[in-house]
Amino acid sequence: MSDRTYSEREIAAILARAAEGQRRGLDGEDAPGLTLSEIERAGTEAGLDPSLVRRAAADLDAGLLALDVDRPGTTVVERWVDAPLRLAVWEDAVAALQVRHGPGSADTLARAHEGASQEWTHTTLSGSRTTVTASPRGGRTRVRVVTVDGGSADPRWQSAVLAGVVGLTLGMLAGAGVAEGLGWGDFAGVAALLLTLAVVTAIGTPLLMRSTERRRARQAAEAERLADELARSFELGRSPEAPATESPAVEAAAEPQIDPSLLDASPEDDSVAGTLPAHLRRRDRS
Repeated sequence: MSDRTYSEREIAAILARAAEGQRRGLDGEDAPGLTLSEIERAGTEAGLDPSLVRRAAADLDAGLLALDVDRPGTTVVERWVDAPLRLAVWEDAVAALQVRHGPGSADTLARAHEGASQEWTHTTLSGSRTTVTASPRGGRTRVRVVTVDGGSADPRWQSAVLAGVVGLTLGMLAGAGVAEGLGWGDFAGVAALLLTLAVVTAIGTPLLMRSTERRRARQAAEAERLADELARSFELGRSPEAPATESPAVEAAAEPQIDPSLLDASPEDDSVAGTLPAHLRRRDRS
């Protein structure tokens, strides 16, 4: 086996599988990972241009590198925050997620203490799943949002099956109406069934496929927005804004200023009555 020569496609498949296994191991154990220099050496050994490796690493740090996934309908979005993961900020984020999506399950991965990866998962009645993971990485925080569509991995097969079920149901009704209602016989009823099935399947399949694609596009856009919002919340948790306070001008306007020389004057003195605040003036009610 060691003397075998692998094709370029086989080499890519081997490296992708090895990278996936490495990634899963890192996520499960919170291992320190590899430095950029180590990744460059590994890429050079695999025949990759080191400059392309550095460019890909820069895109990843900027949150611009899209992660490849094997299953259609799955979206993976990552953002990096230049701040350590704080449990208080994560708990606030989970509370906001539960308000938006409904109750979910929050877990601590690996170790239950400050610095461990945190995960929140929510599954809808249709089977769609949203998973949010916050992982500490060398003083920074990686935010990962994964959405998995609850439908079939192949939308064409699923759309064809659903359209076929609807077409068969309508075809049976049409066939019964033609055979029994119109009295045209069983042959005409079977023909009506098959014709209805074919027409509904041909029209319904592309419509259902487009509906699935639009739903998955919305899920992908929602994953992007959610990742951005979480990254901003972690940034604000690192550098919270100071609460707004009233300006000195407003405070001064709120409390009228009184000349100290008027404090000993009698409110009945007409020369000073007009300069006193309204609540200090004496009013003659007789």
